[in-house]
Amino acid sequence: MLNEPEISSGASGSNNNTTDSSQSNHSGQHTDSLGSKNSDNSGKTTVYNAPPMRLPTTHHNASSPHKPRMEVVCVIDLHSPQRLNDRKAAFDEVKFAVSHVNNANNVQHVQFERLDFGETNVLDSFYNADVAIIDLSVQVQQSSLFYHLGVRESFGMKQNILLFNDIDREETLGLKMSVASYSFLSYHVGGDNATPMVTDAENAGGRISLSTKLKHLFKEMEVQSK
Repeated sequence: MLNEPEISSGASGSNNNTTDSSQSNHSGQHTDSLGSKNSDNSGKTTVYNAPPMRLPTTHHNASSPHKPRMEVVCVIDLHSPQRLNDRKAAFDEVKFAVSHVNNANNVQHVQFERLDFGETNVLDSFYNADVAIIDLSVQVQQSSLFYHLGVRESFGMKQNILLFNDIDREETLGLKMSVASYSFLSYHVGGDNATPMVTDAENAGGRISLSTKLKHLFKEMEVQSK
């Protein structure tokens, strides 16, 4: 605790009474800086040191200027030739959706082979991201992807979105039923340069782009404690 210094406005004696009185009249003004001044009847001015400012606690809400950034990773194969253009178009939709999330960093692409090989930095990024988007369109990759998804969830990271290129209605329906507890988005690309549209495995109707659906899902997600 800091001592409160006293600053005398003058030496004691009758010759200084007039000076003390004059100075105490001017010392009666208040300041909003680090210290405040107050005068007592003795003509002495006391300077009080203000307590240090306390910064507000940071909460994860949209109004906080210190809101943590959301980390998003996307595991999608951009090398295998089969239906490659479809997956590239889907990844463009992912990037577009993430760019519209106010507190999100740019999406980090994770190539399947590097995750499957177990590169340390890739595993760290995948397991610790706030949101993981995983494309299951290449069938031979599914078992490995489900393994890494399970490890990620064992760490308490539950915000995961599964994507699947809907080119076979029966296969899409079967996969959707097996991952009923996840956010599952099947998509279809109508042709070259076409926008991937979300499909409903039970109903071919409905027209909504993959990026629009992703943006809706992101609104329900937040930065997770690590």
